[in-house]
Amino acid sequence: MKKRHPFNVYKGSDIAVVKLDVEKLPAEVIPFCMPKTSDRLTAGDELEIIGYGPAKSFDGKTRRLPRSAIYVVNSSKECSERFRQGNNFDPKHENCGYPKDHLVKVHHEDAGGPVVRNKVLRGIVRWTASDSTLGDTVVFSDIVAYTPWLKLAVKHLPSTRKHGVYQLSLGGTLYPMQVLETVAPTRQRASVQ
Repeated sequence: MKKRHPFNVYKGSDIAVVKLDVEKLPAEVIPFCMPKTSDRLTAGDELEIIGYGPAKSFDGKTRRLPRSAIYVVNSSKECSERFRQGNNFDPKHENCGYPKDHLVKVHHEDAGGPVVRNKVLRGIVRWTASDSTLGDTVVFSDIVAYTPWLKLAVKHLPSTRKHGVYQLSLGGTLYPMQVLETVAPTRQRASVQ
């Protein structure tokens, strides 16, 4: 039985909890911490966004490579004004930001990637602005806004000891892995890919 988030029953929030089939994580796996309820983002905060969107390599070919970009958080008022026309921005559960360096930014295929500040998961990329008037703005789910739901989801997975968003190091390269779906207590395994 999947547990839908009570605030966004009809809207995908890109946030979920899965039960991992291991209790002890390999040394290469680095967990991100969950934020405290008091850890609200404010305008001007800098965040790291990690994703796999297409990037040009040295040989000129486009590949899906792990990468990151630093973004600066906009105020809720600015985000609401910026996304007023038909973009369905929800200031209670979402934030937006712009790249600190406009040459290093995320791509629309980075949706679902973690948004991190000081090794604490602060959000999940929802979408990037495709309208040139909105610039390179990215909208992401605010993890703090979902804390009550996350606690409830974890409570309904009584045997779960580990959960969250992890980075796997494969051959020295960090690859972000994220939780994919809410699972019922009856499910034995869930894979993260």
